[in-house]
Amino acid sequence: MDLFNFMMLFILTAIIIAVVILFIRRANKSDEFYHKSVDMTFERLQLIVRDELSEMVKEDTFAGLDDAALNSALKIKGNIIKALKNCVYGIDSDKEIVINLIVQIIANHCPTDDDLQKIIKFGTDKIDVQVMFEILMYEYGKSEGRDALNVFIEKYKLAEPKYVIEDKTKPSYRIDADEIRQIYNSENIELTYNDKCNVLAILIFQKYKGFGCIDTIRASSVNGVNIGTSGSIIQFFGNRTHVAENSIWINYKGKQIHMAFLDMGTEEETRRIVQAISRWNSPGPLTEKRGYLVNTMYDKSRVLAVRPPMSEYWAVFIRKFELCPLTLHQLIYKDYITNWELAEY
Repeated sequence: MDLFNFMMLFILTAIIIAVVILFIRRANKSDEFYHKSVDMTFERLQLIVRDELSEMVKEDTFAGLDDAALNSALKIKGNIIKALKNCVYGIDSDKEIVINLIVQIIANHCPTDDDLQKIIKFGTDKIDVQVMFEILMYEYGKSEGRDALNVFIEKYKLAEPKYVIEDKTKPSYRIDADEIRQIYNSENIELTYNDKCNVLAILIFQKYKGFGCIDTIRASSVNGVNIGTSGSIIQFFGNRTHVAENSIWINYKGKQIHMAFLDMGTEEETRRIVQAISRWNSPGPLTEKRGYLVNTMYDKSRVLAVRPPMSEYWAVFIRKFELCPLTLHQLIYKDYITNWELAEY
């Protein structure tokens, strides 16, 4: 009987050990299975990025490190915390740090080009027009920096008046989705694996910590941006051709250009963008009682934010103070001036 009890105890102990090992292996591999799942989507990857960045901030297992290594680890953690805190204000340096962290997370869990293609169909017509625009700005930004949008507009003459409203009788300034698609197809952009990671990181950052679909154009050297200032707000009205969520305008050389291909999607996203833009320097919240807010951003851009019931819809006006110095030729050349070229010598 003692031998039987010993054998039963041995078997029970072995089963318990096996179960514990199984749970440990599952716990260690759960993230890997989760990330490498064939049904990976943009939304799931965004949640993964959010969770892992949160874990980076919470990480405090520095046991066993010497003083130099400990100080270095604490400094790195401090920089990450600072970047995550300040990137929401549109500060370029902190924004770049967070985007680079997101790139690393993407590379860890989508190690091949095929993994990225499952999330966004790069190189095909199946990608959204807003993604096409971000790819174009990413490519132009490599050489033009913050002037990428300006160079893009000038190259394709997108600031010329178009006759598409009021039965095609009135001129207006707008950039349509069809124009972006045609330009994207004509550019024949070939993205490397690293380029795709960077573009995907930019898109995730915009939804996570950035200013949504206007994040790129707000950071560019245009004269101003405003959203939520036009379009229908009646949700049950059928066949709406222009809705408030599709109201994104830029001020470019004195022209108000409707970025008709951009869309914030929902009122909730519009509200998030408006609140994020107006939060610098802790001015307090927008409330029903305090329906407007005048503030500045980190880069000294002037901000006017409004919300219902003071306004019909959530909206924000951003006036940027970009210096566009005129050349000597532009200053002195006039049709009515003769011998103007002498001043250039």
